[in-house]
Amino acid sequence: MRFLARALFWLAASAGLLLAGFALLAALLLIPSIASRGELPGDVQRQALGLVYSTIATQALLPELVLAFASWLVLARIVRSPLRSRPDASHLRATTVW
Repeated sequence: MRFLARALFWLAASAGLLLAGFALLAALLLIPSIASRGELPGDVQRQALGLVYSTIATQALLPELVLAFASWLVLARIVRSPLRSRPDASHLRATTVW
């Protein structure tokens, strides 16, 4: 179950970066129209933008997140955690050579 928690953590980090990048791209596309018109979009334009953004999010970003989750599950299962990957030191005995 620990591998599932690690995979979910990395999925959340991946989703956050992906959605932040999408929000930045959307803002960069919207800024020129606001600068040229001098005002924010009206209600109809905001609803249209919301529809476009939500469609892009569900059709493009959601499959990416599913693939990211599947890959994080595999990586979390295969790659051992740093604490478990250290060799067991119980077989080493302190010996002195005098």
